[in-house]
Amino acid sequence: MPEHLSTPDRINEHLAEVEATRRCAFSSFGDDASLLKHVVVPSGESRPLIDLLRETLRRAANHQAHALVMLKTLSDNSPPGFII
Repeated sequence: MPEHLSTPDRINEHLAEVEATRRCAFSSFGDDASLLKHVVVPSGESRPLIDLLRETLRRAANHQAHALVMLKTLSDNSPPGFII
């Protein structure tokens, strides 16, 4: 909830909790076959875990792209990049 993430400390706490959850989830994958297992999503349907992870990564990349555009627009700072 936005009101819960109202201070930098609360945002950092939330990000630490997300990281801990991510580590726990990914450590539970024993092998590649684990990604083929079905999980139930909030809608009640069952989906292969790999599909859910792919969709999540696509959405995360989209959010990151929007955030980088906003960083550039609002602060006139260029986001970090690679020099090739």
